[in-house]
Amino acid sequence: MNPGDPTRRSLDPAVAPTALERFTCSLEASEPDFRESLDLEALQQTAGTDRSEAEAILLRRAAEEDDWRVPPAIASIGLHRAIPVMEERLPQARGRMRLALARSLVSLGALRRMDETVAAMLEDGDREEGISALAASEGLSSPEVLAALARACTHHPSPEVRVNAGAHLFCACGETRDPLAWEFRPLYLQLGDPDEARRQEAFQTVCNTLRLPQDLLVQQGGIPDRNSKQPDHRETEKGSEDEKPESC
Repeated sequence: MNPGDPTRRSLDPAVAPTALERFTCSLEASEPDFRESLDLEALQQTAGTDRSEAEAILLRRAAEEDDWRVPPAIASIGLHRAIPVMEERLPQARGRMRLALARSLVSLGALRRMDETVAAMLEDGDREEGISALAASEGLSSPEVLAALARACTHHPSPEVRVNAGAHLFCACGETRDPLAWEFRPLYLQLGDPDEARRQEAFQTVCNTLRLPQDLLVQQGGIPDRNSKQPDHRETEKGSEDEKPESC
């Protein structure tokens, strides 16, 4: 037994475990309560050398492991010296880990918002990345997210992601509060069609229903411009936002 291992201390059941021991035990995820989150209460109760040890554990795991429970724990104690580690991991991380890193960087004030991360994940082309990004896109309606959802509707390789991107587009534009946009299901289900021409036709119907500005989607690369081979990229983002309908 390694006496320096905090998970191996206080084996006597009559001795109450320390806050550090409770925290490190939660890292093992042996209990259902800690499979989605670490013992943050115990972490926040650590102090002195125990807090330093807990911080060292978090820094090491943030740098080396894909444990999405770690970034929220870092943010919960305001561990700002972990920011460079998380910023370095963010572009290479995948799925839930990438989202956890981005959320924690936002909480620590090192990242302004989640939108660019969600958009990048939608454009990755991977099914699991797309599903994770769609779950995180709820409540986001920036031009970057709208354009990424629009691209995913017609160009994502996964039919599941295309269909769900359509549902989320209705929600992002304020047309419904239902994340599944059930009342519009007949429209966005067609986005799962294997034929690209049919998908484009279905997507145009979605755009018309939502009154989405064609120029914004073209500028962001959401759909091909049928009237010009070279869209005018000189138009400012503000100009596009001015023409965007109030619902979006």
